[in-house]
Amino acid sequence: MVILLFGKQYICVASNKGGVGKTVVSIGLAEALSKKRGVLLLDLDVHGPDVLARLGLSPSLVDWSQSKVRPIYYKPNIWAFSADCLADDQASGYLARDDEKRAYIRSTMSQLDMHGIKYVVCDMPAGTDSVLSFWLRDRAPDNIVIVTNPERTSVLDTEKLVNLLVHYNLIDKITGVVENMAYVMGPDGLRGRRFNNANVRLEVCEQYGIKYLGEIPEVVSWDGSMPDANRIYELPIFAAIAEVL
Repeated sequence: MVILLFGKQYICVASNKGGVGKTVVSIGLAEALSKKRGVLLLDLDVHGPDVLARLGLSPSLVDWSQSKVRPIYYKPNIWAFSADCLADDQASGYLARDDEKRAYIRSTMSQLDMHGIKYVVCDMPAGTDSVLSFWLRDRAPDNIVIVTNPERTSVLDTEKLVNLLVHYNLIDKITGVVENMAYVMGPDGLRGRRFNNANVRLEVCEQYGIKYLGEIPEVVSWDGSMPDANRIYELPIFAAIAEVL
């Protein structure tokens, strides 16, 4: 059975390899889409949820006193909710059996107050986890944004994810592929290549007929100081992707 939630646009941000930047892309898309309408940034990574931490929010901000739970307010037009909100021990992460993962998705969709929200950006768990399979099979996402980096193993894993989407007849739902950490960028705007062992455009996009959405750099500081990570979200690539969705 496919469950359709009318009036909302569900966007899955997915990858088959951890650490390639799904959360960065999810937050960047939420920032861009919030210029249009209300956005819920939904962290479905039940193994290692970190959306709230990236936003500087605490799971304790959730008000459980109402029949419909309002997601945590972040800034105008952006709210967030995470598996962190259901974990007793924040330091241990939220590890769950498959049935618990499915229950989390179902309860989240039915119990959250989504008034004023048009876009639901879903930060998916890495890999072809049962959460991803359940979501793709039963929740019918409107758009799927795939995140990879140009490292050889990441590109190979991305091909596996694309083949899974082909299996579920969802190839037409893929908005495109984002190449994260494609190069390093310092505070002075100077660029440097980080990986050179795979061609995402050729080996994934052209091979499968998928749109190449662009490159995102890794922000660094040449002097070893802590770079301003928020510079990433100001890049025009997120607004460009938002226009495609």
